[in-house]
Amino acid sequence: MRLTARRRAILKDLVEKPYLTSTDFYALCPQQSSRGLRRALRDFARLGYLRRNPLPEDEPVDGAPLRWEYVYWLSEKGLDLARRAGLDPRGLGLASDEKSPYMLPHDHAVTAFHLTLDRAIGEEVWWRQGELKHTFEVGRQSYTVNADALFYVGGYYYFLEIERSKQGHYRSGESGLMKKVRGYVEYARSGSYRLRWPEMRGFFLLVVVESTTRQTNLLEILRVRYPQPLLRVTTVDAYRADLLGAIWQSPKDCHEGKVHSLRTEVQVRP
Repeated sequence: MRLTARRRAILKDLVEKPYLTSTDFYALCPQQSSRGLRRALRDFARLGYLRRNPLPEDEPVDGAPLRWEYVYWLSEKGLDLARRAGLDPRGLGLASDEKSPYMLPHDHAVTAFHLTLDRAIGEEVWWRQGELKHTFEVGRQSYTVNADALFYVGGYYYFLEIERSKQGHYRSGESGLMKKVRGYVEYARSGSYRLRWPEMRGFFLLVVVESTTRQTNLLEILRVRYPQPLLRVTTVDAYRADLLGAIWQSPKDCHEGKVHSLRTEVQVRP
């Protein structure tokens, strides 16, 4: 396989940001023509180095036809090629030959957050997506955390959870999301995160939900169960508009009208 500059760029982008749409590639490679990029992506997929699947838009306008575009990710063959070309020096690239189409909107949403964060910061941030599962014990109780991503900004580590659906998967009266949150609370309280991340001296958990209604409902539940300052919640629209702004609310002090950002201390909404 002859690796042209365009193919190298595609492989590098997918190593760093595992699920990218055609539109994402246009933004990452503004110096290249959209037609040329589409052709390169199509040919790379045909050769088996990429996988692709249609990804519908989030909220089609009423009465309008459903719009979609392809989302791309690396196959095992593609990741092997990237590594042999020296494009995955940390060995953190993700690949899959079989991928459930039902998981693609979520997986792309994680990458979309990463893209927005890089644009907001103005440079690539320390980011890890995949291989984050950690099972630990506190007393006789076992817990597991498995974040969508982990990143570092402004002196702080942040675990990220993208929640696209309503709370569900109830077991013993506890939703799947509440079980996740309980795991992170114990992770922090017990200090077990240092077993996996010895350089970490604390962390925040960021939860992104689809609407302000879900944000409000989630914060009300968290205020009762886990009023912890390490928990922060916002919406998709809020982070897309101003990711570094005061858009994050914590169940610890949201009832006081306080909001937080990734770079500043607590602020009070006007």
